[in-house]
Amino acid sequence: MYSNKKFIFSLIIIIFSSLFFYSLERYVDFDLIKKAESPRFLSNGILFTLPCGYGEKVFLRTNLDNWEKNYYFKPSLYDILYVFIPYNLRVNNIKYKINIDGFWETDMYNSECVEDMLNTKLSVLPVPKEAIYHLEMPIIEKIGDKIKSVAFKYYNPDAKEVNFVCSIDNWCQYSHSMKKNKNGYWEISKGFSRGIYVYFFFVDGKKIIDLENRNRLWDEIRGQVSYFVVDH
Repeated sequence: MYSNKKFIFSLIIIIFSSLFFYSLERYVDFDLIKKAESPRFLSNGILFTLPCGYGEKVFLRTNLDNWEKNYYFKPSLYDILYVFIPYNLRVNNIKYKINIDGFWETDMYNSECVEDMLNTKLSVLPVPKEAIYHLEMPIIEKIGDKIKSVAFKYYNPDAKEVNFVCSIDNWCQYSHSMKKNKNGYWEISKGFSRGIYVYFFFVDGKKIIDLENRNRLWDEIRGQVSYFVVDH
C-alpha cells in the first residue's frame, strides 16, 4: 500500500513539473481574444493586449530590433487590441513603449518600468528561460564577420549519452558530446562558417533526426538527416 501511494505521489509531481515547464502556450486564436491583460508568453513570441477604444492609432516599439520597427495593434473580433512579437534570444529583458495617437506610454498591464537616457519611461519584460526550448532549432546567431554560433537541443531526459554528428568532420560519432541540463534537454553550441551542413543526433548508439528542425533531406548512406544553412 505504501509503495502504491509513493508511486502515485511521484507521478503527480512529475506531471505537475511537466506542466510548469511546458506552460508556454503554442496556439492562440488572436481573433477570439476577449479581454486585455498582462503580456502573454507563447511558444514562439509575446502577445500584448490593450482594451477596446484605447486609441485610433496604436503601435509598439521594442529593443528587440533596436527600436526600428513599428508593431501595430489590431482589433480582435471582440474589439480587444493586440499585437504579437516573435522572440529574440539575444535579449533577456525586453524593453518596449507604446505609442497611442502620437504619445508614448508605458504598458498599463505591466508595472515594471525603467527610464532611458532621455528620461523616457520604458516597460520591461523579462524573457522566461523556458522560451528558448520552444523555438525552432537550430538557432543561428552571428558571433563574428565570418563565423556564426549555432545552438542545438534535443529532449530526452532518459538518454545516457547524446552526441552531435555532423558532415563538418566526416560524420564522427563521438567528437561532439552534448550536455544535459536540469530540464532533460541535451545541448550544444558550435561555430560554423558559411555553408550547408547536414547532421543528426547519436542517442545511446542510435541515429535520431532533429524533430525541431523542419529542414530534412535523404542521404543515400545515412537515410533521413537534418540540415541547416549558414549564410552571411
